Amino acid sequence: MSKILKQFSKLLIPFVCRADAPQQLTALLDANGKHVWEEKNFATNHLFDYIIAKQGNSQQAILRSLYLANGSRAQFGLPNANTSVNLSVRANQSGRPLAIKLREVALHLFETQIGFLEFEWEYRSDDADDYINANYFLAELKSQANVLQIPTGKDTYREITVAQAAEAVLSNLPQAFGFDRNKQLSFYDLKPILYSAVVLDGTDDECDKLVRLASHNFKQSYQTAAQKPFEPFENSRWCGTDMAMINVSNLVDDTKTNDFFVNQFPVAAKNNYFYLFLLTLNRKFSMLRRIAEMSEVNPKVYQSETELKRDDSYLSDLLVKAKLYRTRCCFNCPSSMDHLNAYFRYTEETQNLQSFEKEFEEKTKAIGDVLSTHKEKLRVYRDYRQTKMLFWVFVITQLIGSVTMFNSCCKIVEDLFDVTVWQEPKFLPIPIVLTLLFIVAIGFQIVIKFREMKKQKQLINDKTN
Repeated sequence: MSKILKQFSKLLIPFVCRADAPQQLTALLDANGKHVWEEKNFATNHLFDYIIAKQGNSQQAILRSLYLANGSRAQFGLPNANTSVNLSVRANQSGRPLAIKLREVALHLFETQIGFLEFEWEYRSDDADDYINANYFLAELKSQANVLQIPTGKDTYREITVAQAAEAVLSNLPQAFGFDRNKQLSFYDLKPILYSAVVLDGTDDECDKLVRLASHNFKQSYQTAAQKPFEPFENSRWCGTDMAMINVSNLVDDTKTNDFFVNQFPVAAKNNYFYLFLLTLNRKFSMLRRIAEMSEVNPKVYQSETELKRDDSYLSDLLVKAKLYRTRCCFNCPSSMDHLNAYFRYTEETQNLQSFEKEFEEKTKAIGDVLSTHKEKLRVYRDYRQTKMLFWVFVITQLIGSVTMFNSCCKIVEDLFDVTVWQEPKFLPIPIVLTLLFIVAIGFQIVIKFREMKKQKQLINDKTN
């Protein structure tokens, strides 16, 4: 039976952070004058420069990763990295408490306001079943019976659930909430995503069982079919679903190969491969968030220009966010090495990105169509407002013109007959008649313009009903 030589498991809890990211980071990096969090970049290689530049504190970066300093864990009620704690699970589950260590606590924050809280565990057992069950129960956040027993003395300990540990960390991050129905830090409906790597001392049926169950993050008693793996090497394969991604490698009859998979490959799995996996998760959860936002567009048919302008601004903002996400967060080939590109495509496949992409594109197009309709309505409003203004300018101008016309006619009478109409009232009908003819002529134009204005008003009513 194969035994585990080396392993790690990262539980990734997705969340959304609504507050301003730079201000949050400033507060986290130097909380109360203490260096509570440390910012680190992944030690990447064989990736294109523009992919590597997507992490850290720069304009190109979309990801910043903060690691909880070991000396600061106590303020969150967490054990330090070298403290061995016991995982005790639900009473109806067989098995003894498992000794584990919490090696890393990290926050991975994306500019899309998507974040992932990481708990990295290391198990003391070399048994594959223990490994499978520990991952399952640690991810079962809704259960209050799965607890970590943290030593407080020689024979004493205190208990904390993983959900409580997550709440303790995220409650210090302003306006953070999980992907649940209440938009709160309740994790009842949430199961973390497992990212894991295991090195076995050999290969047998237990190895296949480990791959099948761990790729779903199922416990040992589950029965499940094998998933399609990605096998870049004969003795190493990745296998994943939307809930987990695991690498299982085994030793072979070659010292150099074994040295690579025991000592070097786990480092690469925590850096290159994990970094690419995070980029995929950001795409998935960013699209989920944008799809949810676009699905919540107000169905009301707006009746006023003010309402249209407000909604137009909101929809435009949604499209700008979608385009920024597309430009800054979507990649096809992050590396010049084929197997890294193939791994990246495999992570996208296991996270069902194609389905999310299709819905995202459909929603984006629909929002664009709605926005075009709004802009057409706003154009009608602008045209009506302009026509109305020009109508009254025309009326006032013609009224003034009528007075001018009357005065001009009086002047003509004076020039022709050398007398003013006020001195000889018999000449008064001449300017009056000429002015009335002028008024009748412009009256027809006023009626035409008034009808045009009424048609535009009716068009507005038709477009807003």
